[in-house]
Amino acid sequence: MSKIKKYVFKPNLQFFDGYVVKEKDAEGKIVKKELVDETIKDEETNQKVHVKQKVEGLTIITDIESEIEMFGIRTKEKSHLESTYKENTILIYNEGEGYIYPKMKVCTVNEAIDYLNLLEE
Repeated sequence: MSKIKKYVFKPNLQFFDGYVVKEKDAEGKIVKKELVDETIKDEETNQKVHVKQKVEGLTIITDIESEIEMFGIRTKEKSHLESTYKENTILIYNEGEGYIYPKMKVCTVNEAIDYLNLLEE
C-alpha cells in the first residue's frame, strides 16, 4: 500500500505582539504597569481613538475614547472594561483595542513549528 501524502491548510504567517498575564513579578510583587497609551488618528475617516490600558495583577483595565465626525455629526464614545484572566493567559495586541483575548488559540512560533513537525512523523 502506498504512503498517504499529507496536506494541511497553509499556516497564517501574521504574528502579534503578546502579553502573558502574570499576577506577580519575579520578586513576588503584584504586577502593576501600563501596557498601552496610544492615540490613533485616521484623517480619511475623521476618526480618532485613544487607548489606555494597564495591568493590576490578573486584571487588565482598558479605557477607550473614540471620536468620529461624519456628515457634520460628531460622535464621541467612552468605554471602560476590566477583565480578569487566569495566570499565563496569552493576550495579543490589536491596534485601537490594546491587548485582547484572541478569538483563536495562539502559540509561539517555535511551538507552531513543533506542531507542524509532528505531521511529518
